Amino acid sequence: MKSGVTKTLIIGYGNTLRHDDAVGPAIIQWLTPPPSGVELMEAHQLLPEFAEPVSRAKRVIFIDASISIPPGTIQFRRIKPAESRLGHHMSPEAVLMLAKTLYGHAPDATVIAIGACFLDVGEGLSPQVESVARRLTRHLSYWLTR
Repeated sequence: MKSGVTKTLIIGYGNTLRHDDAVGPAIIQWLTPPPSGVELMEAHQLLPEFAEPVSRAKRVIFIDASISIPPGTIQFRRIKPAESRLGHHMSPEAVLMLAKTLYGHAPDATVIAIGACFLDVGEGLSPQVESVARRLTRHLSYWLTR
């Protein structure tokens, strides 16, 4: 692993102009400023360029909205590096694989998915998603400072 190791990297991603899809970036904003040893990244979508900062982390947490789980619920899923086609959308597993391939290290990784209610065009989270996201933010803040 490279020097300049980050204890925890949190990447919140999603389209801020699609209501609940903005939950990842919203959580990053609510966690700012981050606790010591934590680096925050906010993005519209995952990119190959994230492989380098991911490779410097001991642990990475990806936060995103999901239509695969019930609205307003949270799902935690441990992930490993996995190959994936590079295209319009990049998976967290593919970012880990690039980090491992290009930089020699893929950290422990977790995806936190939050079930979305509304993904139509517009700004602001639905009340249900905002409530669960704020609760998750409080838990993350507590956990990251212990």
